[in-house]
Amino acid sequence: MTWMDPKTETSQDEHSPSFNANVLAEQTSQLYAAHTMGVIATVLSALILSYVLWPVIEHSILFYWLAVLFLITAARTALAITYKEAKPTPEHAFHWKKNFFIGAVLSAVAWGTAAILLFPEHDPARQVILAFVIGGTAAGAITSLSYVRHIIYIYLAILMFPLITRFLISDSDLGVPMGFMIVIYSAYIFSSAKRTHTNLLQNISLRLKATKHQQELINANVIAENASQAKSQFLSHMSHELRTPITAMLGFAQLLEMDLKNEEDKDNVREILLAGDHLMSLINQILDLSKIEAGSHDLVLDDYPLSDIVERCIPLMQCMAADNHVEIINTVSDTCYYVYLDKIHFTQIVLNLISNGIKYNKENGTVTISCQQKNETTLEIYVTDSGAGLNAQQIESLFTPFIRLAEHRHVQGTGIGLTICKQLIESMNGTIGITSMPGTGSTVTLTVPLSQPAYDHVLSPASNA
Repeated sequence: MTWMDPKTETSQDEHSPSFNANVLAEQTSQLYAAHTMGVIATVLSALILSYVLWPVIEHSILFYWLAVLFLITAARTALAITYKEAKPTPEHAFHWKKNFFIGAVLSAVAWGTAAILLFPEHDPARQVILAFVIGGTAAGAITSLSYVRHIIYIYLAILMFPLITRFLISDSDLGVPMGFMIVIYSAYIFSSAKRTHTNLLQNISLRLKATKHQQELINANVIAENASQAKSQFLSHMSHELRTPITAMLGFAQLLEMDLKNEEDKDNVREILLAGDHLMSLINQILDLSKIEAGSHDLVLDDYPLSDIVERCIPLMQCMAADNHVEIINTVSDTCYYVYLDKIHFTQIVLNLISNGIKYNKENGTVTISCQQKNETTLEIYVTDSGAGLNAQQIESLFTPFIRLAEHRHVQGTGIGLTICKQLIESMNGTIGITSMPGTGSTVTLTVPLSQPAYDHVLSPASNA
């Protein structure tokens, strides 16, 4: 791969062209970002070197060398300013990298020329200082130019080769030893440049990958939210469309039941009514879910006695419990806790949990409703059944919409009741959880906020004592 190839040096075939372009753009950006410190180091080093060599080098040569070096530095600075103002896109990164490369080469030529034009032939001390300045310039370039491999390699080669050559051909006693020492030093800085380039390139690649993955996650989240909203809107519209004909069908079935005289025909119509009522219940649940997911359900939060809510729910479920030979045990009626929530929606949650406890229970089983104060602001409500229990995998899937356990397919339902309960209770600043083991039944735990008046009411007997 040549320096004129616009592809980056990642050598990772799995990267797309756009990713490679972004890597190259980041490399180029870092080159220009590090230029300011390089300018400061160049100016200071050149002035110090000129001061040291002033007594032994012809002044005109020093002036010409300084003028050329400062002119190149000024041109590179102007290029860096133009780059910063232009804010180029990744598509133009190669053009800016090429311009930077040309400037770096010219700067290296100026410094390499110093080893020839400014070499103090009969002054070993100043020879060492010259080698020190040029070697330091090479070392400093590693941190600022190693973002692109060919730039740092060519820069170091142009910088160090004249210095090595000048020492090796020097008549000074230090010439050959210094030349070989600089060769060893050059090998070291080339090796350091290679390692630095690899690390910098890996950091750039990882950072861009992380940014890309983060953006993909954001986009996926937006798509998922849009899909969820579209699904909720579709379910809402479809539920409304289905309710109208079903309501009409149930009305005609009720009229037909009143007109029929034959008991067998009446039984058939009652089956239609039962099926219609069940279908209407399913549609209402789907409509509730769509409203909750769309955020269009209304909440009226206030303080309510928990015992009143539970006592209103139990008579509504007694008929179902009797049909399934299940006993409902209420221990909440003996408490005086007040909870801060929406009464209608919380009643819906309690009814759903009792219904599940009955449907998935064993014959002659029990459903127990109890509660316990967790702290000053929170109350835990438990709905415990004596059914077959659940394993961990089954518990994980309970709050997923439209997912029903295979062994309970005979039980009528949509598979969204617990999903509705979860979203409703969370909208009231509460939580819901399930603990269960196969063969031991299940306990659904609702965590709801206690109202302050309720807490005072609970404490009042103790304070009076």
